[in-house]
Amino acid sequence: MNVPKTTRSRAADYTAPLPKLPPLSVDLDSALTFDQAVEALKDLFFSHWGLMRVVAGTIIRIPEIETKVFLAHSLYLHAEIAGATRRRLIELRVRDAKLREIPHAISVVSNELLYSDSAAEFVFGYSVLVADLVERQTRYAERTSRLLDRPSVAIMRRFTPDLEEVADWLETARAAYVAIEPESHLFETHIAAMLKTRALDSRPSPLSRQSSRGPYQRTNECARDGRFALFHQSRLYSTSDGLQKVPDDQYGADRLELARVQRDEIDAIETFANVLFDLDNAPFELVEQLARFVEDEARHVEAGHAMLANLGYDPFELPCSIIGINVRAPMPPVLAFAQLNIFGELNIVGRLNVLAQQAYARDDDLIGKAFDFVHADELTHVRRGRKLLIEMAPGENPADVEENARRLAARRLGEEGVLGEDYALALTRKQVGDLMGE
Repeated sequence: MNVPKTTRSRAADYTAPLPKLPPLSVDLDSALTFDQAVEALKDLFFSHWGLMRVVAGTIIRIPEIETKVFLAHSLYLHAEIAGATRRRLIELRVRDAKLREIPHAISVVSNELLYSDSAAEFVFGYSVLVADLVERQTRYAERTSRLLDRPSVAIMRRFTPDLEEVADWLETARAAYVAIEPESHLFETHIAAMLKTRALDSRPSPLSRQSSRGPYQRTNECARDGRFALFHQSRLYSTSDGLQKVPDDQYGADRLELARVQRDEIDAIETFANVLFDLDNAPFELVEQLARFVEDEARHVEAGHAMLANLGYDPFELPCSIIGINVRAPMPPVLAFAQLNIFGELNIVGRLNVLAQQAYARDDDLIGKAFDFVHADELTHVRRGRKLLIEMAPGENPADVEENARRLAARRLGEEGVLGEDYALALTRKQVGDLMGE
């Protein structure tokens, strides 16, 4: 073993000129003590986690595709902020056991959004809590030590501009919704009052909707706005859907079909969001990963919508399939996830890659790039899906979970009147995937 000889440090040259650099910080003081900083970060973490659950439990009943997709993106932003804040809290010696349950004082406010009576009311109420988070994150970055607590300041500075963009979108949406539902703004006042009650550290108002209506029951009925024509018998698209432009070659037909599949992953957004909401005792790490799945599907929906528009179609004139969410919405979360991940995503991932390569070969680079990104997402879902299933159903054989998902999906297809249950049970995994899609 060769050990280098000990060397002496180079002596300083006291005559050399020095650059006039910004000085090191010497300010150790801040408005927050260590304990106060930790408590403020915990409050932010739990607030974002609470909103993740609330948004997830609401998405299925939002009719407008713009708001549904926006909320899917917002859900993931809350997950990113909560995840980064949680990791910082662990660095600050907060035990994991202290970060496993959202305090009632926080959840009682965010959960009130679940009792909104319309998308308009939800937007007004949600905007109050988003604005509150923007203010608290900004205030935290100003009051904590920029030297000693720099990692926390970096989290606030990184994500607060994104949260401000959410607030800006909500401001525009409020004006759009109140124009057709004038009374919806009253829910904003209601949520603001509940938030103020919590800030004063007093008991929740007895006038809260959750106290008078009882436990929240997530709906199994998906909402779509009136711009869509819907069908629920299958995910098999027909070129005779009243199209003025019908592809005359196999590549064109496949391209159109897969673009429609992406647009209709609205029900994949809803399924993953339902799973996140229904697993109400799941650890944060699990719901954080589910939030990413929701985000990916939201991007796929937007990509599908954009591809259809770029191909010369009005995306709203192409009928939208809802068979996937109709079958999965009432299913237990583990089986709903398995049905979508194993039968839906695994079934289509190969086709996406084939079409991307065909598009490149035809110099159809815009479509090739779109499906390249979508394929990468879906391949990631397939690879992570098995691990997530094991985490959701510890001790269960994944093969048994898959078989239970197949059987329950067959029963649900029978209940929906799509196929006879016995016939559906005889379908292969690929046939189920072709029939239901993602």
